Amino acid sequence: MRFPYSVVCALFAFPEDADQDTSESGRSVSTFRRATTLLATLSGRDEYTGPGEKFENVSMLLFRPVSADRPEPAISLLNAGDGRTMSEDDYFGILRDIYNRRNPHAIVGEIDVEDAAD
Repeated sequence: MRFPYSVVCALFAFPEDADQDTSESGRSVSTFRRATTLLATLSGRDEYTGPGEKFENVSMLLFRPVSADRPEPAISLLNAGDGRTMSEDDYFGILRDIYNRRNPHAIVGEIDVEDAAD
């Protein structure tokens, strides 16, 4: 509440195996999916006057590090709030857009010339 123009986001990283740890013995939802559902409840603070315990955005990351079995690293990003997968560019675009909405007096990134004329 003291910094109304700040944007606070969270990025939680999990190893790829956390999305594959289900079993027939009662665990039908993976650790990653359960965490995504839980953390989605903390995402979506649209205004600085919104609940202080929420983040403007919570995103989830699955990663596969390089190993002897898996020579190619990989990442996958998911927006916890709406469950959609996104690219790295999409992720940083979301953060930029949230910031720009909160701080119209200090826009970050390119400004469309037609919008600037209005």
